Amino acid sequence: MNAHFHTLGNFGKLPALILLSTCFFLFSGSPLSAEAKADTAFSVSFRVNMSKAVSQNIFDPETDLVYIVCDQGIGANVMVPSPDEVYTITLPALDSGVTVHYKFRINNDTPEVLTRSVTPVNRHTTIDAWWNNIPLNLTIFTVNMTYAAKAGLLNPAVDSVMVAGTMNSWTPVKMQRVDTTLKYQIGVPLDTGDIVEYKYRINAGSLKEELAGQPNRMIRVRDSILRISNFFNNINPAWLPMTFKADLSYYVDSHQFSPENDFVDVAGPFNNNGGNDVLFDVDGDTVYTLTTFIDTSYIRRDSLKFKYRINGSWQSAELQGKPYRYYPFHDTLTGPPNVSLEWYNNLNPNIPTPPWVTNVAVQGHLINHKILSGTYTYWNVNGIPEGISQYQWFKSIDSLGTNITPIDTAWRITYTVDTTDIGKWLFFRIIPKAAGGDSATGKSVMVRAGKVGGVGIDETLEYAVRIYPNPVSEMFTIETMAPVKLIEICDLTGRTVFSLSPEPALVTRLNATLLPAGFYILKVSDVRNGKGVAKFLKQ
Repeated sequence: MNAHFHTLGNFGKLPALILLSTCFFLFSGSPLSAEAKADTAFSVSFRVNMSKAVSQNIFDPETDLVYIVCDQGIGANVMVPSPDEVYTITLPALDSGVTVHYKFRINNDTPEVLTRSVTPVNRHTTIDAWWNNIPLNLTIFTVNMTYAAKAGLLNPAVDSVMVAGTMNSWTPVKMQRVDTTLKYQIGVPLDTGDIVEYKYRINAGSLKEELAGQPNRMIRVRDSILRISNFFNNINPAWLPMTFKADLSYYVDSHQFSPENDFVDVAGPFNNNGGNDVLFDVDGDTVYTLTTFIDTSYIRRDSLKFKYRINGSWQSAELQGKPYRYYPFHDTLTGPPNVSLEWYNNLNPNIPTPPWVTNVAVQGHLINHKILSGTYTYWNVNGIPEGISQYQWFKSIDSLGTNITPIDTAWRITYTVDTTDIGKWLFFRIIPKAAGGDSATGKSVMVRAGKVGGVGIDETLEYAVRIYPNPVSEMFTIETMAPVKLIEICDLTGRTVFSLSPEPALVTRLNATLLPAGFYILKVSDVRNGKGVAKFLKQ
């Protein structure tokens, strides 16, 4: 990896990021337009999980109904039950850009205590929610002992099946037998995001622990009901092991993936588009690995189809706009083990790859005769140093970049503000270029500097803000160029829906769980009176 920093001042490298999510975005800071042309071809699908309401005895799936109650003349509609106590409905013919306020209701007399809203901006939007936004964090472990019994390891009449792991300090806990089957089960409330290691065993004091001499099983806890199913000792004649390996070296180096807080999973038709199959970096080499078990019927099919995803989101999946990866799953009796090793998003140092830039921003005072400087970090997975990157400064009559025009001769990394810029908004663009080779030119990135004031009047400097994961579902991270002192979240109408004055820091984490789904504008102010703006989508 070749990476270096360009700056007029001295920000230095930012500290290790505290991330939870997926995917890295750099925003120009332009606010979203609240105006939208009416288009009734938009639809929204709503899914509400009632499991928590069932556990609290305020909802009975056998006798109660779930409604969605909306304004905008839509009224109340009965939702349709689907598996795992999830209720769904799709509302068609909604106006794009028009905010619909809604809440869920049990029968005719028990509404939620909160009001939600959605502003359709895509042809179809899907919203997943929990009743009253209170999730049921429950991990259900199920182990099938069928083949362990056939091997003489288990006598169901006298033996107990236990599970032990980091969630119970490796103290074996007895599991309950499911009816007359040879499946044993236990539900454990675990904290979302926890990494749990565990194994099954037969009887607490015996040596009949599975996977002797092999690594522990590992899972990452989801904010939902997580169902984990295993066979004792992984014995199942219909299964063959399949190992997935994803090298995230360059995503870690460029801060697009945080090993401390992000996770990567594998998803495809073979596992119902993912959710539980999380890869782990057990060796500390940024190669994330998962060994799972796949039905031997896949041997007769064309191949396994899959992609890797950051934080379990298809929005942050690799190979956007490209087909699935393919792997020829085969019989290991006549061939080598099934192992697939890839560079995440094909960022392979042995393949020519365009360079990219991060941390793009502008330094300086927006005053006549002052010098502004573009700043950025250059990355190249092939190790090719930066060549002559292209810079360009632009001006516009407003912050949205309406009728944005390039400034003549302003093609250096620095720019001196002049009197014709007063009252205008300035923008900086970079097109990264490597020093020759097939990967010479990368994608351009433009950021907004801010509005130029008069002589001696320093309009607050605006710069790019990093926010991720994006789209946001729960926790997300804000990174600024100076310690932040004020954070505001506004909806598309400009109304402030959240405000916080945190302890000044370069990295701030927020919880968006209670924020209704839709697009939002994030505004930050730092301790030196700089300002940043970013756009994000709350799922």
